[in-house]
Amino acid sequence: MIEDWRKILAGVLAIGVFVVLIGFLKMRNWMPFVAAGAVWGFVMLATAKPPIRKGPGGAKDRAGRKEENRAIGLLEAAAKRLRRLSRQAPAADRPMFQRMADLFDELKIHHIANPAHVKLTDKFRKHVMGRMLATVEDYIDLAKRAGPDQQERLGQISQHMTEFIPVLERIDQACLDNDLTTLEINVEVLNEQLNRRPGPR
Repeated sequence: MIEDWRKILAGVLAIGVFVVLIGFLKMRNWMPFVAAGAVWGFVMLATAKPPIRKGPGGAKDRAGRKEENRAIGLLEAAAKRLRRLSRQAPAADRPMFQRMADLFDELKIHHIANPAHVKLTDKFRKHVMGRMLATVEDYIDLAKRAGPDQQERLGQISQHMTEFIPVLERIDQACLDNDLTTLEINVEVLNEQLNRRPGPR
């Protein structure tokens, strides 16, 4: 229906221009035909509906935004979890866990500012972050139950976890620099540290 009205309107205006040029201005050359055709074409273009661009990545973009939001949420939850755990940790270990929480917050800020970081930290979030948090929880649970004879062992585990901080700092810096190679190396380093972490006896 809209297309029909466009054609009718264009036709009426084109005929009107033709009649004016022929009847009133007494033009007898090719100008009335050219002018009428130009008016018809202009009206059709001016009243055309703009094409609906679905975009090849419409659904993909939505999935990407969903993944970005999920990544930000996971990093935020990790920071909150570490801060909660730090309050239950031995006093000497609290600054370490609070620093880890700060680094997760910094990663979250990087992701908000640059969603491309989601791809950079994919392996870290999916395969390393959860294990690191579980290690902290296991340590704190052990510290609550440890007797005097286990304090040396606790100290060894605590010392091992301090090694997480410089690696997290390098991951944070790699995100800041958009340095995929450095990020991958440091994720592997952290993964290796988790694989060889000393556990409770």
